[in-house]
Amino acid sequence: MRDDAREVLERRLLGQVIDAGDTEGATMPVGMDQLTNDLTAETEVLRALLVGLPDADWELATPAEGWAVRDQISHLAYFDDAAVRSATDPDGFQAELRQLVQGGGILAGRHRRALPRPAAGPAARLVRRVQGPAGQHVSPRSSLVPGWPWYGPPMSAASSVTARLMETWAHGQDAVDGLGAGREPSQRLRHVAHIGVRAMPFSYALHGRQAPDTPVRVELTAPGGEL
Repeated sequence: MRDDAREVLERRLLGQVIDAGDTEGATMPVGMDQLTNDLTAETEVLRALLVGLPDADWELATPAEGWAVRDQISHLAYFDDAAVRSATDPDGFQAELRQLVQGGGILAGRHRRALPRPAAGPAARLVRRVQGPAGQHVSPRSSLVPGWPWYGPPMSAASSVTARLMETWAHGQDAVDGLGAGREPSQRLRHVAHIGVRAMPFSYALHGRQAPDTPVRVELTAPGGEL
């Protein structure tokens, strides 16, 4: 990574550059209650897959190179906890983030490797840690906070919950594929599509490029068949 690009990314991670795409003005596809309910439902689908999983299956490879099922779930649980800390202790979260960035933990690609990797037989503990943060860090008061700190620009409550749902689905899909299991697509995928489209300006900004002025139209067919 070039030095100038690294500096920009460090500033973004520390919350000093927060104009890399405004999602706050976007129309939410659903309300907060539906968002949190969908996050809880997505989490329960994943938990049901993991309950009773033999220890050997936690070590199965997933489509992400170098990531076993255990790595996917440990990663997800770690950032679920981080989302709760961000909302309940923003100052502490910022201090932790600053230490992480200064130590190169994110930029050097060592963040995942630094995550706790429980010893043999941790399945039950990991399953307990995978929990949607909906009931933990979203409340009528907290949902009005304009921006919670994160590993990029601060996010609103709606963006935070949507991001957790997206992560739960994405890492869950890797775990599903690694286990050779199946999972039916649901209407909850609309949240993943929404955040993907809304994050496009940030993707350009992160790479130092100007987002196009011409709107990009995205049409997807939902699992129920509607557009």
